[in-house]
Amino acid sequence: MYRIAHRGIVFLALALFAGALPMICGCARYAPEPVAAPKRVVMEIVLTMEEPVSSDFQYYVAMNITTDAGASGPSEQLSGTDRAKNWNYYIVYDGPSQRFMEKAINTAADIDIIPTFFDESSPRYYYAAVSGNRIYITLYLDTLAATAQTRVWLNFITSRYAIHDPEQDQIDAVDYLYPPYFYFMYGTLPLQISDANYAQISSYNPTEQGAGPANITDWSISVYER
Repeated sequence: MYRIAHRGIVFLALALFAGALPMICGCARYAPEPVAAPKRVVMEIVLTMEEPVSSDFQYYVAMNITTDAGASGPSEQLSGTDRAKNWNYYIVYDGPSQRFMEKAINTAADIDIIPTFFDESSPRYYYAAVSGNRIYITLYLDTLAATAQTRVWLNFITSRYAIHDPEQDQIDAVDYLYPPYFYFMYGTLPLQISDANYAQISSYNPTEQGAGPANITDWSISVYER
């Protein structure tokens, strides 16, 4: 009994002592400042067609991202010896599958490889959608360009067949931008340009019947940090 009573007194004394101590807890004024997420550089592209986007066509955004001051923009050639000339990356809205795809081109053989999905699985993806006669693409540009000296050349090309289609020997572009194409410097932020700034490269006006869904009537690009 003595042993039990003694132990109870010790426990009671410890409890009273603990109750006499000041409460120690986290306080908002002592909380560490949250680390701000690093800003990312994104590029928004909007393409407007004469008629609603169709499952009969391919819609390419071709890029040549380079530090070479003597480089040029992506050619509209989808077949022949100049096929995908000056392309090193592209995003395409594949009308038949109604999916956005992407492909990096490092060698000539890469052109024949089926592109992968441009969706949440891609580190470059931010947003992509089709609505009526417009195509919306937003990507993380900082995954493709790294320095302020980088030039981002672009061309917008539509066609009835995919550039990697092995069954087509001759693939003609339906619509595209004329040379000398255009580029912007990666380090210029924010940036907003459109076809109104580049009347000299206004897109080709297709004359073939039924080409309205592939006729690019307007385009715009916005580059900014978020």
